[in-house]
Amino acid sequence: MACEEYDSYHTIKNPKQYLIEQLQLLKASRDEYAEPPTLFTETNAETIFHMLDPCEKNSIPSDRYQHALETLGVFQYDKVIDNKNEYISKDVYMNVV
Repeated sequence: MACEEYDSYHTIKNPKQYLIEQLQLLKASRDEYAEPPTLFTETNAETIFHMLDPCEKNSIPSDRYQHALETLGVFQYDKVIDNKNEYISKDVYMNVV
């Protein structure tokens, strides 16, 4: 990703307003049992996957997969991992995230 692309993607036009909106979403999720706001984007999730897959095999070991999901706040997912040597594909990871 080019530096210019990174800067334009992560620049928030009005940081104060953005924080107010995020706090309102958090408050609503607490008070009204609504879904909390997503703090990680799909791009963030993909970046984490690439950090865990430095050889670019498009798969990661199951222990790294579980750790990545916990880092992203995903504690419930369908895939039960019985074999610790199992590798999880990027597609499976992204669908869960």
